[in-house]
Amino acid sequence: MGYIYLADFINRVIASQQSGKRKWWLKDVIINSKAKIVETLLEAHYKDFLPTPDEKVDYKGGLVFHRAGVYRNAAKVDVNSLYPSIMLAYRIHSRKDVDRWLLKVLKHLTQERLKLKAKAKAGDKEANYAQQALKILINAIYGFYGTPAYPFNDMEAAPEVTRRGREILTLICYVIEECGGIIAEADTDGVIFSHPHPEKVVEEIHKALPAGFTVELDWKDCVAFISDKKNYIIFNPDGSVKDIVGGKWRGRNLPKLVSEFIPNYIQRYIFASPADAWKYYQQVSSEIKEGGSKGLYWVMQQRKVSINDKTLQRAGAQVDEKVTFVYARKDNKETEAIIIREGMDLNSICYDAQHYLKMLSQRVDEVNKLLSKQYDASAKERGGNGAVGCPAGGGAGG
Repeated sequence: MGYIYLADFINRVIASQQSGKRKWWLKDVIINSKAKIVETLLEAHYKDFLPTPDEKVDYKGGLVFHRAGVYRNAAKVDVNSLYPSIMLAYRIHSRKDVDRWLLKVLKHLTQERLKLKAKAKAGDKEANYAQQALKILINAIYGFYGTPAYPFNDMEAAPEVTRRGREILTLICYVIEECGGIIAEADTDGVIFSHPHPEKVVEEIHKALPAGFTVELDWKDCVAFISDKKNYIIFNPDGSVKDIVGGKWRGRNLPKLVSEFIPNYIQRYIFASPADAWKYYQQVSSEIKEGGSKGLYWVMQQRKVSINDKTLQRAGAQVDEKVTFVYARKDNKETEAIIIREGMDLNSICYDAQHYLKMLSQRVDEVNKLLSKQYDASAKERGGNGAVGCPAGGGAGG
């Protein structure tokens, strides 16, 4: 439904500009990039005028930083439509778009999306599909400016948008800290922080923001485990996993000793006890050592075989084949693998247990170090510095 709405919108623009451009069909919206759609809208307005594309330049993107550790009373605040709001508030457009026509389109799209979102909240499913499609197109306009080979791109406009975005997010971080909050992670248009009263923080942020910008509280009262840039696990107050962001702790290409065990280990450590987490680690280690179907459950991996993946090819996999496999015991210096095929006796598969135990031990050691760094802004309210002491558990080394 979203693609149909986009095709209809593009055709309405083409017709209104009397450009003579051909009609877009549904397949055109599906196969073409969003940058191509934006370029089409501009070319429809300017007809035969086709400027020279700017050459690609490197520029600084959004503000991204993190402080690894565990954050209690965690919340996340997001800026609503940050880049589109920046372009509208500061009149940022391609210098080749002398009529500032795309800004008019952007304003129309933004207003139309707000109407559709209201209908969607009332239960209109078609309106929800349409507003999601408009969101994609609205957000694509910034990316279009920084995309090479398109005549109306602008390699000066794109970095100006991200510069303004960094300023806005820096201001939000400053307000959070002024309110006594502790910043955990910031990424382009959102900030994860610890604070016992996040609604009050949002009120202060709104007071500080320039006109045309708003934020909303995405979630609150959670526990955030931050490990790396753009990699974290969010737990609900009851201990269930709310979200896993980034590829370090999730993904089909990872064995379950990472994608399943690690979130469960952290959950037990935080919401039960370090001793309970350590007991769980010993249980899984024992299952991996013993082998059989229980051990395989933790070590099996899935991956699409690339042309450079010689290990899986030696094991009988074909390029582009999606396979389930384990690394096998080594009889020589080359790493071996076993492709797990349907009908195989799982109990007869001899995988390299030491390889997986080492992987598990290293991940647990890394996680334990991060679990020892706990922060809670409510402690600052009680006169502390926000750091919460917590034992690091037994450690994978015993």
